[in-house]
Amino acid sequence: MNPQKTNSVRNSKSMNSWLFRLSLASVLLFSAMPASAKYGGGSGALGDPYLIATPEQLYDIGKHEEDWDKFFKLTADIDLSAYKGIQYNPIGIEYGRWFLGVFDGDGHTISNFTFHSQTLNVGLFGFVHGTVKNVGLISVDVSGYQNVGGVAGNALRGGGNPGLISNCYVTGRVSGQYDVGVFV
Repeated sequence: MNPQKTNSVRNSKSMNSWLFRLSLASVLLFSAMPASAKYGGGSGALGDPYLIATPEQLYDIGKHEEDWDKFFKLTADIDLSAYKGIQYNPIGIEYGRWFLGVFDGDGHTISNFTFHSQTLNVGLFGFVHGTVKNVGLISVDVSGYQNVGGVAGNALRGGGNPGLISNCYVTGRVSGQYDVGVFV
């Protein structure tokens, strides 16, 4: 047998074996790593709520209507002053497209929330059909046309029962033409 061919076959087998081990190690490594966490962690379930710790994560909830029936928990105070002048994404926007989940502020605050819109259901939550609790909104500046509030523009449960807003407070300015409240 040709010595060069023997070395080439040996090198090829060695390379294939090395590539196989590298591929196997990669598969094992990546399958052992958790999937990229949504928001700040959690699965959105009752015992494992989505964790919210940054202005970006809070802002992102409004872009994910598929999560509006999930559980959320604040893990830090949030300052939204960087979002002034940026179109805010309300969480829950109208009848039938409302927030059905639970948002637990866990005693934290959201400060400097500014949102001005000439639409219906204007607030941090546009339309709540679920629960918002244990959160303080500080130095809000919210205005709209109708159904305007610091926490929520509208809160309604099926059969006319209101959504639950509990253990919350609001400071700042809330204004509108019709159906305006500091909370809801």
